[in-house]
Amino acid sequence: MRAIFICPTNREFMPYINLYGEVGRRAIYLIWDRFGDKALKGSDVVYRDKKSGHRRSFFDYLLYFFFVARWLILNIRVDDGVLIFGPQLVFFLWPILFLKKIKFSIDYRDYHFLTKF
Repeated sequence: MRAIFICPTNREFMPYINLYGEVGRRAIYLIWDRFGDKALKGSDVVYRDKKSGHRRSFFDYLLYFFFVARWLILNIRVDDGVLIFGPQLVFFLWPILFLKKIKFSIDYRDYHFLTKF
């Protein structure tokens, strides 16, 4: 079983990935490189666009969805587990997750004024 982490940004902005220990060290990362970081690991699957910064539009998320969906369709195995970071990505990925019957979990570490408890 492989672990696949779908990340909405570079690892340096996601320090909580270290909490996953050995699973996190062996995982395959699908990273949205929003800052053009050239120092990413060789095992990472990286999506880059021509913009720089965290702020993105609906269309940008749609393009990232197509990138991730294509990768999942071509590379997912039956026993793989997918960890998706953030509800925004789940919103776009839910059709492919259910159609392909992919086992997934959501890591909800998003701070937003709408979800303030």
